[in-house]
Amino acid sequence: MIAADKLTEDVRQFSRAWMRAFGNQGPGPAKWAGGISVLEDNGFLPEGITSPYEYFLARENGGIPEERELFFNFIQVPEYWEIRTGNRGGGIYDMGRKKADICFAEPVEKRNVQRVEWRMDNGRTYKIDYYNKYGKHYASAFLGAAGKVESKVYYSDRHQEVIVEQPGDDTVTLLHDGRVQAVFLSGADFAEYYLKEAGKENPGAGHMLWLQDREPELLWKPGRTQSGIWDCVLFRYEEALERYRRAGGTRGRCFYGVPGENPVNGAGEEALILTASDQIAGIEYLAEECIFPAGDYEALSQAVADLAGYPGAVHETLRKQQDRKREAWESLREWLG
Repeated sequence: MIAADKLTEDVRQFSRAWMRAFGNQGPGPAKWAGGISVLEDNGFLPEGITSPYEYFLARENGGIPEERELFFNFIQVPEYWEIRTGNRGGGIYDMGRKKADICFAEPVEKRNVQRVEWRMDNGRTYKIDYYNKYGKHYASAFLGAAGKVESKVYYSDRHQEVIVEQPGDDTVTLLHDGRVQAVFLSGADFAEYYLKEAGKENPGAGHMLWLQDREPELLWKPGRTQSGIWDCVLFRYEEALERYRRAGGTRGRCFYGVPGENPVNGAGEEALILTASDQIAGIEYLAEECIFPAGDYEALSQAVADLAGYPGAVHETLRKQQDRKREAWESLREWLG
């Protein structure tokens, strides 16, 4: 499994490339069987990407429901309270007093709820309810007087606590049927436990950690990634990779980007081969199926020269091709005056 610290455009592009290559259910390369996971979840992860929170909630709920986002009108509020909306969001009111802000998921014109920020009469936000792409109220964050999150609780469909995070001391508590199953003294411990549990479905698969912050060592110490479950650690920034290596890490690699995708396939039954080798896989098939000029630099490849016998193949050296192009260019310049 490939675990990224957060969802970014790089992760989205990588996931799309993965889906094109292996599909939704395909295992992909055997070493990285299990797909892509992110360690932050906004409730609206794209297809092909999961998270520890979705995994443990699905296990508690007995499966993953059908996607059905929550339209703002269906937020549960006390009797006689009012819901108002605008172009970018909405609010919940009691006798004209604003009790909460409603934030829509993208695209906002659909007016589906992503979170509801509850506020006190003085305007301070004290709780944030999070909704997901299944239309469920799946988490709540509780804020202190300074506006910082003191705890975040993830709920099952029966509204039982499943995961409790306390950012202040970096502890995570995992519950099952309302009873404490495990307590983790860091988010890293929790992430590694999740990958071990999820990895039981794909025994023998490797684990790659993809860190995209400039200072990932604040959460992931080099010594930790050097041992344990991680087979490879991928860094978004070279300076972070260098710090990792100076600290003794040997499993680090640098991520440079996902190649762009071309949605339009303009390939036809033509091919161009330039080679100085006669080790070309499938060359006979190409010669039978395609029309192409096959050239080498100085007729070094007898295998390519033999293609001249096929109806669609034209064999000439690269130097002859360059001479023909040079002659055509000179003729064009003369014509243009």
